Amino acid sequence: MQDVGSILNPLGHQGQIEGGLMQGVGIGELPHVPIAGAIANAVADAIGAPITQLPITAERVLEALEATRAPR
Repeated sequence: MQDVGSILNPLGHQGQIEGGLMQGVGIGELPHVPIAGAIANAVADAIGAPITQLPITAERVLEALEATRAPR
């Protein structure tokens, strides 16, 4: 949720929100640093294994899953 006051241009408003989110996902701007941690925590909750490096790639998710498996 964003507190933006009165919206004069709904399309421009949506673009600003989506653009800011994408900057956060790409770790491109300092104020958006918490986004990466939130995504990493969500992935860790979903797979049951911590993700400790960015970017979160399919390979890193697989490594985290394999690291949590008990040896056979």
